[in-house]
Amino acid sequence: MNNTNPKSKSMSKAGTEADTERQAVVERTVVDGHEHRLAYPGEADWLLLGTYPEGDTFAVTYNWPSNGSESSVLIMWVWILDRRFVSYEPDTDVLIIPDDLPQGSTAEQPGVIPIPDASTAIPRELLERLVAPGWSDQDSD
Repeated sequence: MNNTNPKSKSMSKAGTEADTERQAVVERTVVDGHEHRLAYPGEADWLLLGTYPEGDTFAVTYNWPSNGSESSVLIMWVWILDRRFVSYEPDTDVLIIPDDLPQGSTAEQPGVIPIPDASTAIPRELLERLVAPGWSDQDSD
């Protein structure tokens, strides 16, 4: 999985055009999705999920407000969610995502972030892509 730490990436030599586009998608996700943010049990305050145009789902953690300013956001980490390690169980409405940060997390189960009541905070089209393998609507009848 990929980790991006914007604090250590030099934007004066901003990699490729694709990197710049991905950064814009992450920033837009934070701006547009902030009202649906989830509390993050690690070094950052908030967690959001998003999707890059090519279809990869990512997690982004960020702090807001940053440096005491309501108009400032600090994006801490962005990582691609590997579909093999993500599961959403519609029956319990819990989304499990891997915490791919080098520092780990303070979640109860290290390396895993459980998101209860996921359907209240995560867009339905994103959740539908993350439904656990083997689950079907027929199972809940």
